[in-house]
Amino acid sequence: MKLNRLKIFAAVVAVVLIASCKEEFLEVDSNGLITEDSFYQIEEQAFGALIAVYDVLGWDTFVNRTVGLNAASDDFYTGGGGSGDVGEIQVWSTYTLTPTFGPQAEYWRKAYSGVFRANVLLQKLPDTDMGASTKTRFEAETKALRAYFYFDLVRFFKN
Repeated sequence: MKLNRLKIFAAVVAVVLIASCKEEFLEVDSNGLITEDSFYQIEEQAFGALIAVYDVLGWDTFVNRTVGLNAASDDFYTGGGGSGDVGEIQVWSTYTLTPTFGPQAEYWRKAYSGVFRANVLLQKLPDTDMGASTKTRFEAETKALRAYFYFDLVRFFKN
């Protein structure tokens, strides 16, 4: 008897839920939604994209770049709190870097994130509504940043 009541209750709930779902409820209002197609229209948006390219420079901390590169050279011995401290840098100091363990994946990700952002901005910049001199400056800054990211890739990974 209880099982029948439970089945009837579940059927009623299912019918109510299905009947109450309307298509308008499931549609999302897109007011204020920014897409790639609606962005890069004016100078302020292009400036925001340029700042996004510069932002990648901030992802490199002192420890990542300076300590990592010095540990890979003979400038200092990687010590810290012991041989287990910051293992990704220790492997540079001990020349035991492997394809699966070390800081290289992070360097690769950061550099190519910067290259990607720069390429998107350079692609969209010609259609942006802004002054010619500002557009030229944004393009030059973006190309310089992209060159810097490529420089790091060549420095870390060679070919």
